[in-house]
Amino acid sequence: EALRRAVRIVLWPKEEWLVIGNEIPRPTRLLIEFVLPLSFIPAVCWSIGLAVFGGRGVVARDSAGLALGEIAHGGLVAMLGSGVSVLLVAASLFVLAPLFGLFRDWPRALQVAAYSSAPVFLAGILLVMPDLVFALMLAAIHSFYLQYMGVQHILGAKTGDAAEYVALVCVLVIVASTILGAAASWIGAV
Repeated sequence: EALRRAVRIVLWPKEEWLVIGNEIPRPTRLLIEFVLPLSFIPAVCWSIGLAVFGGRGVVARDSAGLALGEIAHGGLVAMLGSGVSVLLVAASLFVLAPLFGLFRDWPRALQVAAYSSAPVFLAGILLVMPDLVFALMLAAIHSFYLQYMGVQHILGAKTGDAAEYVALVCVLVIVASTILGAAASWIGAV
């Protein structure tokens, strides 16, 4: 079901946002039944790419091959990073809502964050070839578009405010993920 919903939101976003808007949001279910299964795509594909290509390529030119532990660690980091990214986007949508005259609604913010991340989850298959990590940028652009539509259809943002709302969310997520990444690196988690 997660894969089917992801494909529908990517290909037919207007129709799918209308369906999502009529659903009762269930955050735990959304995380377990949508985000978690889809986060396996980039995790598994990144691990396969590391196993097949090792550290050769643009991403990590300095090593010829990686140990199984390093490959598993890379997949785990990709999976956790996917989930944390969705949560950071949802938290940003939630926190910024009053700036746009909207009520804070965590379940709906999580819906927008999770479903608008579908293009990046699906494009995770490109990570089989580590050098294609940069192609995920195209998926991210579509994700921003889906988020733009989602804040209107699900959160009720005005059309004129939606682009600014998404841009501010992007800035907050970049700042928060940079801080979290630095902290994780400092403690040796990544």
